[in-house]
Amino acid sequence: METTPRPRPTCIISQACGIGDILFVQKIAHHFADMGYEVILPILDIYAWMRYYIEPHPHVEYPLLQTNRPELRGTFKFAKEFLELGAKCDDLSSEESRIFQHPILYGEVGSPDSFVFLALGPSYHWRAGDRMMPAKYNLVGLAFSDWQDYVHLKRRPSVERELYYDVLGLKDDSCFTLVNENSSSKSLPLPVPGTVVRMREIEGFTLLDWRIVAERAAQIVTIDTSLVLIAEILKLQKPLYMISRYEPPSFDAVEDILKLKWNLVLTPETLQVPPATPPVQERAEEEPPRKRRFWQRG
Repeated sequence: METTPRPRPTCIISQACGIGDILFVQKIAHHFADMGYEVILPILDIYAWMRYYIEPHPHVEYPLLQTNRPELRGTFKFAKEFLELGAKCDDLSSEESRIFQHPILYGEVGSPDSFVFLALGPSYHWRAGDRMMPAKYNLVGLAFSDWQDYVHLKRRPSVERELYYDVLGLKDDSCFTLVNENSSSKSLPLPVPGTVVRMREIEGFTLLDWRIVAERAAQIVTIDTSLVLIAEILKLQKPLYMISRYEPPSFDAVEDILKLKWNLVLTPETLQVPPATPPVQERAEEEPPRKRRFWQRG
C-alpha cells in the first residue's frame, strides 16, 4: 500500500536585497533544501531579473516583494508572517530583536502553519564579533569557505555578444581595463589610465550580461560591490583591484569571504593601476636542429 509522502517543512530566508548578498547566501538556501525544507527566499521586485540567471533548485523559490507601495507587499505563502517578522528583526532598538541571532521556529513543531525563519540580512547587528557577510553563515552554523561553489549562473550568450561587440564596440583582440565606479549606495570616480571600459546601466542588459566583458578584460578595478562577488563566482584569474566605498575605508564586510588575490585600495586617491597590457605570449621552445647525416657512397 502506497503511503502519501509527508509535506516538506518550510524555511524562509530574510535576505531580500543586495545582488551580491542574494548570491552569497545560495549555499544556505541549498543546505536547508537538502535537509528536507521547502525554501522561500523573497527578493525585492527590482531584482526580478536575477531569477533567470540563478540555476533553479527544485525546492528553492524566489517570490517577489512589491516595492511600489509605502510598505513592502507579497503574495507568496507566509508573506504576512514574513513581513511581520522582518519588521521585528529590523527594530534594533528592541531587546526582542535579539532572538533573531539564531534560526527561530514560527508556530508549533510539525504544524503545517509553522516555518523556520532565518534573519540573514541584519544578522551582523546582533552577533558580536561577526563581520557583515560571515555573520549570515555563522547564524546557521555553516562554513562559508566554499560559498562560491554553490552559485551556478545561466548565461544569455547572444545578449552578451551584442553588448560586447555591438554596444561597447569591442573586438576579440581588445585590451582594456573594466572599471566599475557604482554601487547601490554611492559612486566613486576612479582614475584609471589606458583603454578603459566603464560599467553603466544600459537598457536591455543586466549586470550579469557583462560577464563576457569581465572575462575578457585584462584587469578589473571596482568599488566593493556585487561585481566583487561575481568575480569570485567566476573565479577570474587576472589583476583585481577593490576600492572601499565606506567611510572610514574598510574591507571588513567582505575580506573574509574572498579567495581571489585582490589588491585592496583604501581610497580612489591611493589607487595606482598600470594601463592594461596584453598578456605576454610564451614562445614555444624551438626544436634543436636535426643532425645531418652524411652517407658515404660505397
